[in-house]
Amino acid sequence: MNFLYPSFLFALSAILIPVIIHLFNFQRPVKVLFTNVSFLEVVKESTSTRFRLKQILILLSRILFILFLVLAFAQPIIQGNGIGAKSKNNVGVYLDNSYSMENELEDGKALDVVTKSLLSLVDLNPASTNYALLTNNFEGKDLFKRNKGRFSERLSEIKFSNEYRSAEEVNNRFRNLGDLESKFINHYYWFSDFQKSTMGSLENLVLDSLSEYYWIPVQNKEVSNVFIDSVWLGTPYVKVNQNNEINVKLNYQGYEDNKEVNLKLSIDGIQVSSAVTQVGNGISLVVKIPFNITGNTVKKCILTIDDSPISFDNQYFFTINPSPKVNVLLVDDGNNTYLRNLFNNEDIFVVTSTTSGNLDYSSIPVSNLVVINAVKSIPASLSESIAEYVKKGGDLIYVPASNTDINNLNGFLKSLNISQVDSYASDTLGDKGLYTLVPPDFNNPFFKNIFEKRDQNISMPYAFPILYSPNQSNGLLKFKNGRSFLSEFTSGKGKLFFFAAPFNSGYTNFPRHALFVPVLYKIGFDSFSSYEKLGYSFQDKNFTIELNDTRGENIFTIEGNGVKFIPDQRILGKQLIVEIPDKEMGPGFYSLVNKQGNLERIIPLNFGKKESIMDFYSIDELKKVQATHPNVKILPLENTDSFLKDFKNEEQGRPLWKYCLILCLLFLLTEILLIRFF
Repeated sequence: MNFLYPSFLFALSAILIPVIIHLFNFQRPVKVLFTNVSFLEVVKESTSTRFRLKQILILLSRILFILFLVLAFAQPIIQGNGIGAKSKNNVGVYLDNSYSMENELEDGKALDVVTKSLLSLVDLNPASTNYALLTNNFEGKDLFKRNKGRFSERLSEIKFSNEYRSAEEVNNRFRNLGDLESKFINHYYWFSDFQKSTMGSLENLVLDSLSEYYWIPVQNKEVSNVFIDSVWLGTPYVKVNQNNEINVKLNYQGYEDNKEVNLKLSIDGIQVSSAVTQVGNGISLVVKIPFNITGNTVKKCILTIDDSPISFDNQYFFTINPSPKVNVLLVDDGNNTYLRNLFNNEDIFVVTSTTSGNLDYSSIPVSNLVVINAVKSIPASLSESIAEYVKKGGDLIYVPASNTDINNLNGFLKSLNISQVDSYASDTLGDKGLYTLVPPDFNNPFFKNIFEKRDQNISMPYAFPILYSPNQSNGLLKFKNGRSFLSEFTSGKGKLFFFAAPFNSGYTNFPRHALFVPVLYKIGFDSFSSYEKLGYSFQDKNFTIELNDTRGENIFTIEGNGVKFIPDQRILGKQLIVEIPDKEMGPGFYSLVNKQGNLERIIPLNFGKKESIMDFYSIDELKKVQATHPNVKILPLENTDSFLKDFKNEEQGRPLWKYCLILCLLFLLTEILLIRFF
């Protein structure tokens, strides 16, 4: 036990005053008249014993009265386990301003309660203390220290952020803080709801052993939450004025076994469809919602669910392009009508057909899919351009000519870092039965959504291959001997789809087979949708879109919802990669505008999924972590008043002057009662 004002203890010498009074007894004797002196001796003896006991009790009451009165002025405290005795030149404060801090506490939203508590906490620290504030935005302006006044002003500016940070990220950020005049930060306050999905593991967190930490977990009430995990189309592309389908994956975590959810789909501000379903606790559910659209413009779509009390993630923003154009460059020296008619029969494909000798090389980077058919020898310039195109993310279909130059082809494959191929001996061909393809592997992701039924007895085409690759693991369509008719190879960010036989009627009936259209269309559709998504998350960090024209220099701007800025961006081939900045941007639709002011794309942005998982570290779980970090103190925050009281007791110690004052009055009352009634 310590005293805040130990100098008052010298007043304990006043205890001598009642002792002196007791010893010398300055009271005048009282004359008592007795009518019968025979009882005098007995009365005298009885009165003397009672009088001595009364005087001792009164003396003791007076001594204790003076003792506790002096102690009340000296203000004794029971020293806490806190860090109040250490110097507080610099304090690091982490304030979790993610949207999970929207949860309601007794005194309002969690973020508001934390801000109020932090402002009151600042008043308890010395006026000379400087503060380094850290929020989930990791803003540059928070890298510098602030005095009490400027820190309080900064707290009033804090808003909810679409970013969330792990404990490791917060800890590392504090370590890298600069411009603190080389003064050591030895105190840290972490205000957070300690959400498990965003904070990550705390057990292996490496904290500074020379510093002291206060973890202040916001004690959220038990809540349940339904959120949209992901959205995807039922078909590769959307058709106008026809029935389409959107798949919605829902997740639910809560204290009820099941929860009824009402979903609404709005397109361009008009509700077009809805669905009602039951979601099980801890179980993901996929809901199919039908819809129909008109017009060929890009549609702004919003999926809405009715869920409370967590509402920040009740909407999911995405776009639907009813007429995406897949640019197909057909380099065809064999004049194959099957290929040309295949892509021309579907409006989604924009076909540019040419020969290897008349090719405009500038059309390669802006193509989604390049098809090389029946080119005997690929020119060196074309080989170089195609190799660069594929490595940057383009897709290529290669169909050999009957007289393909094998050495030229292997040189081209070498530029793609793909294994070499060999030619079949002509005398090994002849029996169609030996070269009939086997049914495809339906578990291969390539064949997902191609077949409605998985029929292993499906009638398959035949082909007489002229080439084969020693690498059989990449085969999509194979012969009975295990060699591949259609192989898929990855080169850089792009893909090569390699056919082992020409599409001439003397070599295969594949172009006339029912499998021809879905396989080629699958390759074409995937070449467009491999990197463009319906919607993006702030945690994606960047998004990639296909540019209509990459020729010439261009700078793109993001506009919408009251913000306008030029993001970090780079162009790789026909792809534009744009970084999503760490700005205070809300979910919604944003326009990507080029330098000429024309709209390039509508970008839908949403909250990250981790923020919607309402699972928090409990106090008991945090105390287990505390066992490995003795320099961490845990103070739960339910409301501002109780938190400040606990903080004072923990850091400054528990004051006892109130109890001393109560005892002081109690012994004064005891003295009065002894004099009056004893």
